[in-house]
Amino acid sequence: MADPARGGVPDDGDIPSYYRAKRHILALCKKLGEGVALPSERLLCDQLGVARATLRQGMLQLVIEGWVDSRQGSGSFVAKRPKVSQCLCLTNESAQDGLSGRTWITFERRPAGCELAHKLCIDQNDHVIHLECVRGSDGEVLAVESAFVPTKRFPRFSRPPAQNRSLHDELKNRFKMLFGGADQRMDIVHVSPREASLLGTLPALPGLVVHRTSWDARGEPFEWVRTLYRGDRLTLVNRVGSIERGFANERHDLR
Repeated sequence: MADPARGGVPDDGDIPSYYRAKRHILALCKKLGEGVALPSERLLCDQLGVARATLRQGMLQLVIEGWVDSRQGSGSFVAKRPKVSQCLCLTNESAQDGLSGRTWITFERRPAGCELAHKLCIDQNDHVIHLECVRGSDGEVLAVESAFVPTKRFPRFSRPPAQNRSLHDELKNRFKMLFGGADQRMDIVHVSPREASLLGTLPALPGLVVHRTSWDARGEPFEWVRTLYRGDRLTLVNRVGSIERGFANERHDLR
């Protein structure tokens, strides 16, 4: 990962103590390698001559940036590198983001309420089916996803999809639903205690949330989805321009 502009050092050369600590720990991470435990807070504070609050400020930034994996009750470790790539694009059938693993953990019916009714163009007293799953790659949980679909649209929807099967594939194969398009919006949030327990991370760390409203080939909304991604383990990827131009640039870089 490239360093910030001018190494992050202000023009006046006055580097805050937390940033000095951060740079020291980052260099240590690169030296130790993935999965290796970092020294204790007390030892790092003694080595760097900083207070514990100052050290934690620098450490938290490294956790957010994906260099440190801080596990409650276990300590801090050098995180896996690189981050997992998350594509923001949609195909014509399903949302694709490179997370192959999917485990469904919730399947329930509930009243829609005002907000969901507005998003799905149904009455607030109508019911929706709520499906929730955890998603990941190579055995690592990286996302928590909640989806809501109108019950009256899929009245025979009585069980969750098979493990590792997407909701879009389930609706297409079982109910002949044809995907027409979607609107997506991304926000930065703090991970809730429950989400942290599902993700195996610390509460209140920043996460990336993608809200998606999908509609069918007739332009009628059929789902609203909220997907929370671990901000410390995923990086966003989006191609701008033609594929041919991208390949040309790659060939140019190799010459």
